Amino acid sequence: MPTVEFEPAQILLFGDDCHGQLVLINGRLAAVVTRLTAESYPEDVRGLWQLEAGFGPCGASARLFGSLHDVKCWTIEAYQSGFQSSWEPLSVEGSLEAA
Repeated sequence: MPTVEFEPAQILLFGDDCHGQLVLINGRLAAVVTRLTAESYPEDVRGLWQLEAGFGPCGASARLFGSLHDVKCWTIEAYQSGFQSSWEPLSVEGSLEAA
């Protein structure tokens, strides 16, 4: 089973929300989550954790979690499921030759 650890980090966001956690799987950065604390959020989402960025198998669109335990469970599930098979590399427009 993978080891999931959290490291506190100050995240540059709009407003007062800056409390974040780096999510590490086996010592490698897998995701960044922030706690939604600003008064501007609706009361039903205040205090939840939001996925700001995910990497590799944890790459996903924005998600909300009730606790860091929920983040850990989702991270393990995503890691064990592996990369999405529908991933395709971005096409590059123009020439990649050195100028």
